[in-house]
Amino acid sequence: MLNTIQVMTDTATLCIYDLQALKHRLEDTSDWWSIPEDELLEVNLGNVAFLNVGADGLYTMQQVEDIQQTSVQLWINVPSGQLYAGAAENVTGGELEPEDGDSGQYITVEPGVYHLKIARNEQQIEFALLRTEHQQATNEFKDLIRIG
Repeated sequence: MLNTIQVMTDTATLCIYDLQALKHRLEDTSDWWSIPEDELLEVNLGNVAFLNVGADGLYTMQQVEDIQQTSVQLWINVPSGQLYAGAAENVTGGELEPEDGDSGQYITVEPGVYHLKIARNEQQIEFALLRTEHQQATNEFKDLIRIG
């Protein structure tokens, strides 16, 4: 079943990640990801996709089967099979993790490595999760991901 998620962000950033992949950030500060080097490190390790959308507000994240023309593509580790898609201000940190009622939603998939494709049209963000046979997700971004 594909998901449609309404997300309100006041950091102009959305995220998609498996909580298990960022467990090591649980006791870090709640805004650890606002340090560009830390954000880029975790994205390149395949632990999280941070998507800067350029403005605060309400966005719709729509899971789709595949995307032909993408805004960005990356690899992401999904060790537990429980992905969170939502507002980046809810990312693991400050001894907190996203909870029901936060601006986002959990998505259950088979554990593994996924090719994550993202496309944007105004306030609509489409994402496709394509399971791969890779053993580890790594990316080589030089700059933070901006889709807005």
